[in-house]
Amino acid sequence: MASRRRPPAIGAVTMGPGGRVSLRGTRAPALRPARPRPWWARVLRAHRLVVDS
Repeated sequence: MASRRRPPAIGAVTMGPGGRVSLRGTRAPALRPARPRPWWARVLRAHRLVVDS
């Protein structure tokens, strides 16, 4: 019985400038469904913190 070898889960892993890691051969992660806001955020009328880069 011949055993078949599975391909690796990810392809090449390279390090870019500034120590940024790049993965090749991977799929984009699935988007998480939006969760309902906590009760305290609704009471305080809190807004999400968004950092512009």
